[in-house]
Amino acid sequence: MQTKEINGIEYIVYEAGMILNDKDKSFYVENDLDYDGDVNCLHFYAIKNVIVGGNQYVRGDQDVGGNQNVGGNQYVRGNQNVRYIYLNLYCKYPIRIDRDSDNIKIGCHEKTSSEWTSFFDNEQKINMNPSDRNYKKLAIAFKAALVMRDMLKLMNDKK
Repeated sequence: MQTKEINGIEYIVYEAGMILNDKDKSFYVENDLDYDGDVNCLHFYAIKNVIVGGNQYVRGDQDVGGNQNVGGNQYVRGNQNVRYIYLNLYCKYPIRIDRDSDNIKIGCHEKTSSEWTSFFDNEQKINMNPSDRNYKKLAIAFKAALVMRDMLKLMNDKK
């Protein structure tokens, strides 16, 4: 079994077929991970994308370099280093917030937050009329994304 040390934490390097269910061990994943079961560990560090089909319980810190999708509940007791948050707030399009830029992606359109603010203030079209109920829900979801972006930055602030 190969291990890797990062910031004083010893991780077990994940190999295909390995079960990620030991609350006292930390796991390191180098490649994309598509895992059907629950993940239960001390610390979790992934370089690329992670899909967890079940629940995820991390007693310590979690770092994910790519996208993460957890099918069940996710519990992280320590710090969580996350670049993107995807919001699906009962509106027509998902919203992606980027920690490292001022960009927000709505559906397949990406703009800065000020460009989106202007877009909604001026009631510009995005495959629906501004008077449409779904447009109004999307405009409200965008406002929630602005608040969530502040949370994302704070989540990643190690101070």
